[in-house]
Amino acid sequence: MAYEVVSADYVVEHRGEVPVVDVRPRPMFSRGHVPGAINIPIDEMEASSDGDLDVHYGIAFDTAGIGKHDEAIVMCQTGMHAQMVCDMLDGLGFDGLKLYQGSWQDWASDPSRPVVVDQAVVEA
Repeated sequence: MAYEVVSADYVVEHRGEVPVVDVRPRPMFSRGHVPGAINIPIDEMEASSDGDLDVHYGIAFDTAGIGKHDEAIVMCQTGMHAQMVCDMLDGLGFDGLKLYQGSWQDWASDPSRPVVVDQAVVEA
């Protein structure tokens, strides 16, 4: 495993410096996300992958400006899909990924953390 598991504290400290990639479906992302997060929805990747989901994610990360040796924080709703994506990209040689294991469920549980809801940033 070439990726590191990180906590919300890491995300707070590095948000704005390290891209945050949220792999939840667009409707979930739209209802609330970490400010500045990039949405690369796993459901859309699965629908267009033709069995090569890892390759499609690799291309999507590259298109988002995240190369194989760049740092990026990957999250979803609970951490399960984010871990799947990290595992896939690890197999493609991505070595700078950080898995935010608590993901959105953890992030949103603390009202002191900023969130984007309906395109408006909500700060505590």
